[in-house]
Amino acid sequence: MQTGTDHFDVVIVGFGPTGATLALLLSHYNVRTLILDKEADIYPLPRAVHFDDEIMRVFQNIQIAEDLEAHLHINPGMRFVDRNGDLLLDWPRPKQITEQGWNASYRFHQPDLERLLRKKISENSLINVQTECNVMNIEQAEDCARITYFDKVKRCEFFVFSEYVVGCDGSNSFAREKLCTNIENFGFQQRWLVVDALLRNSMPELGDHTLQYCDPERPVTYCRNPGLRRRWEIAIGEESYDDDIIDNSCLWQTLSQWITPQDAIIERTAIYKFRSIIANRWQRGRLLIAGDAAHLMPPFMGQGMCAGIRDAANLGWKLAYCIKNGHNGMLLESYEEERIPHVKEYILTAVSLGELICSATPMHDLKKLKNKNSTNGAMQSLTPALGKSKIFKNIEKRKLGSGVLFGQPTLFTGQKMDDVYPYQAVLVSSQFIQTDTCPVISPHNSPAVDQMLRTLKAHSVLIRPDRYMLAIAKNAEETLAISSSDTMQRCFFEV
Repeated sequence: MQTGTDHFDVVIVGFGPTGATLALLLSHYNVRTLILDKEADIYPLPRAVHFDDEIMRVFQNIQIAEDLEAHLHINPGMRFVDRNGDLLLDWPRPKQITEQGWNASYRFHQPDLERLLRKKISENSLINVQTECNVMNIEQAEDCARITYFDKVKRCEFFVFSEYVVGCDGSNSFAREKLCTNIENFGFQQRWLVVDALLRNSMPELGDHTLQYCDPERPVTYCRNPGLRRRWEIAIGEESYDDDIIDNSCLWQTLSQWITPQDAIIERTAIYKFRSIIANRWQRGRLLIAGDAAHLMPPFMGQGMCAGIRDAANLGWKLAYCIKNGHNGMLLESYEEERIPHVKEYILTAVSLGELICSATPMHDLKKLKNKNSTNGAMQSLTPALGKSKIFKNIEKRKLGSGVLFGQPTLFTGQKMDDVYPYQAVLVSSQFIQTDTCPVISPHNSPAVDQMLRTLKAHSVLIRPDRYMLAIAKNAEETLAISSSDTMQRCFFEV
């Protein structure tokens, strides 16, 4: 038996951080969503453990950052050491606030984040949630999609209609399967044992830095997480731990370099196959994918979840435009055009770091890495530009920005820009402009604007809702053209 006549703007398959963030971003534009998830509740144990300042800024835009701060540990950086403990590569993450308005690197406990996301969603009348259900089919028509799901509690099939469907349903994505996309594999595939421990007492000797032990016989990652939580990730090869059965005595022997059963309790163990893949297509018609459904990377940069949150920020305002103004193929195609090259940079760098950690000749691999991502023995954080999409070719021949993330100025009121103008286009200008089309940040309301624009040699910059630069104006005439452009108003101001 099938039942159901509900119609939503967007159906999101998957209630993890990516799907939940996307729903909250869409709600800024009064988009009505339904989230479908197979699980009954939040997975209560650690999974993702790191995000950066760009992701904290997205959380700021959905108004959970302030509450989340209390649950975080500011990460001072990552160090790569050889089997003797000698430093090979340093990746410092300074504790001062970055131009994004937040710290550069955070450690977190994923259930803490998900509880805050779900609390925010529970207070939002635009977002509906159906847990304990399996999506059975996704069918597309010219003007809508039909989603069939099985309610495991009611033991009945239901169907709903929506303008769009976004699969945020993880590495074994049903939505990706329906998309019929090929997968690009970057070759890194290894079995690792992940151990999450809860210390009985503080152990400062373990250190605050993330440590990568570059030992070809037993590569290990150590993570200092919030409170008394600590994580070890240990390469185990194909022969170790047959059938994924983890023997406690063997486990404690492996951890004995750092902790004993008297020091900690084991909160969780899991065997993962770290992979490095990306789907070649993320959108077909009214079906899209995001997060682990679209890409997987080894954890050596702590960017797996971050990539999914960036997907949500890039996609949300584009879907909102299509909901309000009608399907726009160019705009939706820009999602994968921009995001695939961007996330690929992170995947390839994570693979390079994984090869360094597992290398029998780490000094040789370190030289290759330094040529790409580090100077003076210290690794630099990645800040890649978005891929070139048709959006950048469609803005009336204005001088264009490069798709680089823009900083967050503080206003004279002491508020950050995104607290006042969350997830919407903003014009940052060296002169105040009287316009009704979008918010304007200028030296009249922010002391930081002059320096930010001077660095870019710009008169003004148009910032997209996801905080990437769309267009740079070199003079007052170009600034007026940007702010009054019909194309700009339709795509970025009137959503």
